[in-house]
Amino acid sequence: MQFAKLLGATDEELAEVARKPLAEVIGFPRTMTHYCRKSAAEGLATWWGDEKQLPEAHGATALALKKYYRLSDETIEYFYEHVRADIEHTEHSLSLFEGYVKDRGDVVRGRRAAAVTLWPGGKCMTASCATSRKSTISRLHAIEAGAGPLALCLHGVTANAYVFEPLMTALAARFRVVSLDQRGHGRSPKRRTVTPRSTTRMTCRTSLTKKPS
Repeated sequence: MQFAKLLGATDEELAEVARKPLAEVIGFPRTMTHYCRKSAAEGLATWWGDEKQLPEAHGATALALKKYYRLSDETIEYFYEHVRADIEHTEHSLSLFEGYVKDRGDVVRGRRAAAVTLWPGGKCMTASCATSRKSTISRLHAIEAGAGPLALCLHGVTANAYVFEPLMTALAARFRVVSLDQRGHGRSPKRRTVTPRSTTRMTCRTSLTKKPS
């Protein structure tokens, strides 16, 4: 509130915002609560997943506000304090997770829960694709969020994986949502040679865990 007031916001404006919070503001604590009630492992992991991404985001915001809007250090102290606190929170949450969560199944579930708390696009993965008529392998860029049954998002011509960010945010609490950059779109490479259409086999691997059985 102090940051908003230093930028000129009135008490009436702040009260109105509090009455009508953004969907993202409502959804985040609900997601955290959901996983905390499921298990300690998932609760600790979602705490770490949230804290891990904040120092960089708040630090970048503070620098931009100071450089481009020439705000004083007093005005952006809110972001400085977040950077200091979130670095400490990241270390403590990871220490608790590693100290108390020993079962491999709990570790896997915790890591997948942590992925939900990452902002869309924050967690990336790749998909290895091999066509049935050629043995060449190419890499497709993809983003992933959530845990549960797989929901695969495939965009159309001239788009990319990130067009599904709002949908991924909405579905992440119930599904494992994967969105691909199609060949020649976004960060995925173009096809090296022109070949007839064929069935494509894809194996998706993430840095967090193996695909659940």
